[in-house]
Amino acid sequence: MKLKEAFSKIVLNGGQIVIPPEIPPIFERMIDAFSEIDIVAIDEEVENLDALNLSGALKEEIEQIKDMVMMMNYDGATEHTKGLLNDISHL
Repeated sequence: MKLKEAFSKIVLNGGQIVIPPEIPPIFERMIDAFSEIDIVAIDEEVENLDALNLSGALKEEIEQIKDMVMMMNYDGATEHTKGLLNDISHL
């Protein structure tokens, strides 16, 4: 399920969507780090995401990115991160 779809369901159910303001800059830095295959920067940004203590659909989507990072699938992680960033910008 895409983040936007999950958020739409939350809104339909009367829930409120709260995207921490730190998320878009972290995603942008991650995309740069993926393109450069900068392992240190990738690890730092994953730690920044972990520090946010997210829950729900957003946490699930970020877990998918982290799984791709563990498998060194940086192309997949880049595409997923870009998709989430796009979804967030359209909320």
